[in-house]
This record gives sequence, C-alpha cells and structure tokens, in this order.
Amino acid sequence: MVMSSRHKGDPQRLALILPGLTYTPARPLLHYLARMLNTRGWSVRELWWDPPTRGRRTYVEEQALAALAEEEARQVLIVAKCLGSLFLPASQRHAIPGIWLTPMLDDPAVAEAVATGRTPGLVIGGTADPHWCPAAARAGRAAVLELPGADHGLEVPGEITTTLGYLGRVTAAAADFADSVPASRLSALADSEGVGICRSSSGQEGHVSQRRQSDVPLHDQTNDARS
Repeated sequence: MVMSSRHKGDPQRLALILPGLTYTPARPLLHYLARMLNTRGWSVRELWWDPPTRGRRTYVEEQALAALAEEEARQVLIVAKCLGSLFLPASQRHAIPGIWLTPMLDDPAVAEAVATGRTPGLVIGGTADPHWCPAAARAGRAAVLELPGADHGLEVPGEITTTLGYLGRVTAAAADFADSVPASRLSALADSEGVGICRSSSGQEGHVSQRRQSDVPLHDQTNDARS
C-alpha cells in the first residue's frame, strides 16, 4: 500500500519526496529537506511505501508518475533517496529536475541517466557508500556534492558533529538547487509506458488507477525523524 502526506504551500510549486527502501520521509535527510522546501514556499508531497519485493524500478516509476498525474503544479522537483533514485531515468525522459540523495549509481540505468541527462540535477553521496561512484556522479551535467567518509545514510559513524555538519551542507545545497529549478510541464508526461497521466476524452488529466494513493493529514514528524 502506498500513502502520501502533504505539506501545503504554493500549489504551482511541488516537491515530490521518493523515499528509500527503508529510509522513510521521517528520517533526517528527507525530513529536513521537506521542511526546508516547505518553508521556502513549496508544496511538498511525501510518498510512504512498503518495500517492493520485485520489479523495483517499475514500482518506483508507477508510484511517482501516479502521484504527479494528480498534480497541476508548473514547477516540479523530485527529492529521492536510494530506491527512489530508480526514478532518475524516467525523470530525464520527462524533463523533471531532481535532488538525488545517495543514488544507486551502481545501477547501469541510473548511471547512464546521470551521464547523459540534460535535465538539471543535484547528486549527493558519501565516499563510504557502496552505491556511490565518483566517476559516474561526475560523468554528466549534474551538480555534485560528495561528502568524505559519509555512508549510505550520509552519516559518519561515531562522528556526530561531522554528521550534523553534513546535514547542514546537504540542506544548503538543496536549497540553492531548488531556487534554480525552472518551470516544468506536467502536461508533457505521457502514459505511453503504461503508467502516468490518464486523460479523459476532453483531454483533461485524471487520476491514475494503477495504485490507490491516500492523502493523510499533515502532522509534525519532529519526534519521528530519529526513528
């Protein structure tokens, strides 16, 4: 089951949060980036999903495109952690900029999307993350923030001060990138891949029926972010 929570802001600017395999939107990186974007006026929609057991790329693309199909924002930004980075190839096909936290650069399709993509992106990873590949991160046009010694959670084990400093650097870099995001055109999304925008006979966008997505009330996740 997939659910979503929404932080209300400018309806014309949407940040879609795609979590990791077990790294939920309540965890520090996604929690504080969502808060930062919301305080800068963005509407933020967070997806909460159960870890897929198979077809991970298809699953991620279905959920992201289904959520975007329900939106009418002119500016769209993806914020993805690990598993969510499997949406990176689709984001390039649909010209949706993204902030990619600890992307799966050891996945050939993800690495190729970074190398050949023309849509703006910010790639962030740590040198102690087994999925991180410095050459792949820098192979294309994306901006890169590399954090020495950081693991897959962008933490340095046993180094709390360093870890908190890295969280600040990630948040600042994401803020600068978000401020530069150009207007997107959700109407350009096509359902040619079997997911995405469904259109009525009048050509209007409608709800995607592949998976049911429920909005839950906005709530303060400060205490949950450390779980």
